[in-house]
Amino acid sequence: MTGLPSEDDMEVVTVKAPTLVVSAGSSAVVVKNLYVSCDPYMRKRMARHEAPVVPDFCPSKGEYVFISAACGAVGQIVGQLAKMTGCYVVGSTGSDEKKEPDLDAALERSIPEGIDIYFENVGGAMLDAVLPNMRLSGRIVM
Repeated sequence: MTGLPSEDDMEVVTVKAPTLVVSAGSSAVVVKNLYVSCDPYMRKRMARHEAPVVPDFCPSKGEYVFISAACGAVGQIVGQLAKMTGCYVVGSTGSDEKKEPDLDAALERSIPEGIDIYFENVGGAMLDAVLPNMRLSGRIVM
């Protein structure tokens, strides 16, 4: 037994798909998959690895960490852990009274060196502003 997939492990089966109905007024969504793929990269996942396959995302002392929605429960914990590690931490939060119309300029002003680690909680315009401010080999945690 090698653990490698072989043709004997594969089977083509045709079945009748069930009819899915979304009730009127429901917020449910029906998704139809058009393709299913078994990509070659998956073969690497089947091998035994001495080192982790996923790179290390742990922050290191002196790195620049940006946290969106830093006032939330998750953002607060991430910020404290990053500070305890010795990182320079900047977090975003806000209200109607505290709005920054130019997120890109605010990031450049707060972290001119660029962002090593972005802890992403909100997406949208915030993510769009962060991406050009990421440092080479920066990591984004979603």
